[in-house]
Parts: sequence; structure tokens; C-alpha cells
Amino acid sequence: MFKSIMTCAGLAAFGAMGLAATAQQAPQAEPAQQQQQIPPAIVGALGGLHVAVLQDAEGGVVTVQNPQGENAVVLFLEPGAAEEAMQNPAIADMSVATIPLLQMMGSWQGPVVFEASSEEISYANGLNADDADYGAPVFFVLIDGKEAQIEAGAGPITPILLSSGDAADMAAQVSAQGVEASNVEVMPIEFGAVISQLASMQQDQGYRVFTHPDTAALIQSAQSGTEGNSQQ
Repeated sequence: MFKSIMTCAGLAAFGAMGLAATAQQAPQAEPAQQQQQIPPAIVGALGGLHVAVLQDAEGGVVTVQNPQGENAVVLFLEPGAAEEAMQNPAIADMSVATIPLLQMMGSWQGPVVFEASSEEISYANGLNADDADYGAPVFFVLIDGKEAQIEAGAGPITPILLSSGDAADMAAQVSAQGVEASNVEVMPIEFGAVISQLASMQQDQGYRVFTHPDTAALIQSAQSGTEGNSQQ
């Protein structure tokens, strides 16, 4: 895909579908062995990405039955999506936890389902004139129809943002650098489609998926709580 490079300093981004009460044991990390089986473009893009899961007291995570009758682990792109799913009484007693997506991909061999919050879905649907109905949208920023990049220490990267707010902020930063606002747009795409495209790449091409800021805040809160308890 064609790209347009812009230096955007200070980027801050880091329907329950019939959810079942049954839970699968949360995957355990096997990084060195398992990541060799994951395409390098996916390892590069998802290396720092955390998502949310709904977890029971035993550490199992909530699943949903897919059309093939298999139990698919439900991965939420942000905590708000998991909280919306908890309106289902069957899983209301579960709690929201976070997990590195690569850890899940490296140790869970079954199917997964991605879910976004109603707010992010509504934003994505509003951007698309083709009456699209997104389930787990993520966002690119485009300049003249080309993917915008930011300069990083190891070279330019193409941000893929789980947060529409981060995408809007990045678009505003691009416009502030002299690009006509009419030439800048936010483009939604299903996260599953992104994973499929990354899997087809032979090497890392600089795509980087940024953790939703609400997920990052949840991780920081949990770490602060753990540090506070250890000091008591």
C-alpha cells in the first residue's frame, strides 16, 4: 500500500454476540518457541498490543460459540467493550483483565472473536458512506488517500489505532503541520482484516497497532495497585 510520511510528534495512543458462561483457561506465555510460528509482520505490529478479556475467579476467559460450533475466545479492543458485554447476566460476575495479544496468539490454538465498544463502532459506521456495520473497527489516518506514517527511532511506522480519539488527534496533528484538512481523513477497517493482511506479508513493513488508552490506563492502575500492596 502507498504511504505518506509525516512527522507527528507526541502521539499519545499507546452486542455481546451471545456470550457463553463457559470459560476457557487463560493462555500461558510461551514466547520463544511460539512466536517463531507467528509471521514477523504480526510480531512487529502487535508486539506491544494489549487487549481486554472477561475472566472468572479461576482465570478462565469468556468464549462465544462461532458458526462452526467452536468455542472462540472473545478479545475486547478496550475495557469499555468488555463492560458492555457484562450486561449479559450469564457473565455479569466476571471481571475485566488485560492480556498481550501476542501471548494469546502464541498459546491459544482455537478461534478468537474481536469486539469493540458501541462508541467506537458508532464512530466507524459514521465515517463510512457505504452503510458498513463494523464489529471491531480500528483506524488509519490517510493523507491524500495514502497511509500516514510517523517517524520513530528505528524509522517510519504506520500507526493502526484502536481508539477513534487517538485517530482524530493524529489527523489534527497532521493538519497542524500544513496539510489541508480536506486531504486528511480517518479510515476504519475491521481488526480481523488487519490481522489477515499482516499474516500475508513476508516481512515486517512497519505497521504498529497501538493499545487503546483505556486499556493502558487499566494496566497502569493494576500495576500501581500491585506496587502499593507490596509496600505495605
